[in-house]
Amino acid sequence: LAYPELEPPFLCLAISGGNTLLVEVRDYTDYGTALQNIDRQAEAVAAYEKAYELNPKNLDLLRSLADTYAAANDFESCVKYYQRVVDSPDSKANDIFELGVAYYNLALTTDDAAKKAAATENSRRYITEVDQKVPDNVRIVNQLAKVEKLSEGGEANGKAAPVYRRLITLLNSKDNPSDYDSY
Repeated sequence: LAYPELEPPFLCLAISGGNTLLVEVRDYTDYGTALQNIDRQAEAVAAYEKAYELNPKNLDLLRSLADTYAAANDFESCVKYYQRVVDSPDSKANDIFELGVAYYNLALTTDDAAKKAAATENSRRYITEVDQKVPDNVRIVNQLAKVEKLSEGGEANGKAAPVYRRLITLLNSKDNPSDYDSY
């Protein structure tokens, strides 16, 4: 199958199986990636969802769906898919971090006070969880500081202050403070 609306034309491989056209999961993921790269998030979501239907045990597809929703600023859907990843026994520390970030972004973008408070609390919960699994990681501590600052209405006093002091201590102890740890 060709997708002439993409430039250059994107080819999706298909295998004929009797009267049924079988398309490989990889075809849908490649198509979703191509659509995402040209900022066609809704179509990318549809491609990733089809790939997930064909391979429902693939956590990378759930991650791709979550990331695509985040790129479209649909943080409620992003949270939904990252939650499914985190609930899987094969999730990784980075998945917990990404779920915490998704909740943080949801809190930043909602006007509903109750939803903002719940999203902020969930963000704190998941970022704290990953901080316990991967202690003293600059990215994680920085995100935790941002969550605490958000919970205080943008002020870095109270709960945020000790987290920012911890972040500064971590950065000062590194040979290269711009070199964030990976996990």
